[in-house]
Amino acid sequence: MILGEETEFARWVGRIVMSGGMIMCGWFVMYIGRYFGTGNFQRDEVAGIRTANTLTSEEAWQVAHLRASRPLQVSAVLFFLSSVWMMAPFFSYRTASIGFYSIAIIATFTIMYAGFVGDRAAARFLRQEADETFYEDECDDYDKY
Repeated sequence: MILGEETEFARWVGRIVMSGGMIMCGWFVMYIGRYFGTGNFQRDEVAGIRTANTLTSEEAWQVAHLRASRPLQVSAVLFFLSSVWMMAPFFSYRTASIGFYSIAIIATFTIMYAGFVGDRAAARFLRQEADETFYEDECDDYDKY
């Protein structure tokens, strides 16, 4: 074998391994995103969007995870896209790697955005719940007079 052929073979093995890793990451994130969307994701000690707002009540937990479902699924599609980008034969290894890592970083930030969106949804739910309780208390006080 010529030295250049060995290097090219090694690059394709690297591309296949990186693409396989991204496919597995994308599958996992898609599974989690779809599971969040069912509303069956129960609060536990290990997984989930664990902020002060989401841990306040079971309803806030559910609202946050339902709202975070869509950005997680978008992130999974980005992971799949990065694996397709890596396997495209018309890109040099360097160009493919730069695109691969760029898309993977964007997908990671999309996951972080999903957590932010979920937390904001839980905070909004808690505010609405507090306002309803406040107005009910005000009406009860008004009825006393």
